Amino acid sequence: MTKAQTLSKINKALSALDTYYPSIPLDKVFEAVENQGGSVVDEDGSKWSGFLIGDDSHCTFETTLKIFIYLSWYKMGSGNYEIVCYAS
Repeated sequence: MTKAQTLSKINKALSALDTYYPSIPLDKVFEAVENQGGSVVDEDGSKWSGFLIGDDSHCTFETTLKIFIYLSWYKMGSGNYEIVCYAS
């Protein structure tokens, strides 16, 4: 499979995620990468570990597929998080 095909499949999985969650759904985001044979990693290449903080922020994750995942979130007054996530 080409990188473009893998990227397309990951983006399709990410776009199928609901927009609103009671917490940031990192497991579902990472699963989209894992389903294509990759994993999300830290800068040193080890499996990503960490946590996200703040009511309104964004981050970038590197993958073993040489694809980056971009995630932004906003905690609404209802307590749910609105997320936007895509791969590039």
